[in-house]
Amino acid sequence: MTVRVCNAISILPLSDLVAAAEAHGETVPINDHAQYAGPVRCELAIEHDMDGAHCMYVKEWDDGTGNLWWRWLPNGVGEFVSTPACEAQSDGEDPQACYLIENHPREHSWEIFNPLREEAARDPQSFLPEGLGRHPQNE
Repeated sequence: MTVRVCNAISILPLSDLVAAAEAHGETVPINDHAQYAGPVRCELAIEHDMDGAHCMYVKEWDDGTGNLWWRWLPNGVGEFVSTPACEAQSDGEDPQACYLIENHPREHSWEIFNPLREEAARDPQSFLPEGLGRHPQNE
């Protein structure tokens, strides 16, 4: 069974992201700031229930102790949390690991359809701003 991804959108507060990384003894290189500058989408299944919060993966810690996640409420208030990913794997000959936050509700990542991810896989250039590899004259 496949379900659609949640529609909740948030903006990562870059200064809080930098502070969360520094608190863990890491940095967010200046070259990586652009990838965190735009809107982000909750990665959980639509109509999920995680105490009212939405969630998305930000990065794996360099020391392998877990991952950094952005959790936010519908009112926009959010926080960065450090916790491992779910340890579930799909069945079959080519099992997929779930990349969602530990103890997430309902469906695992392989059961969630994200139309934007599918579109980005087909045409990654269409998701780049002009000047960062996208050339409108070639479209």
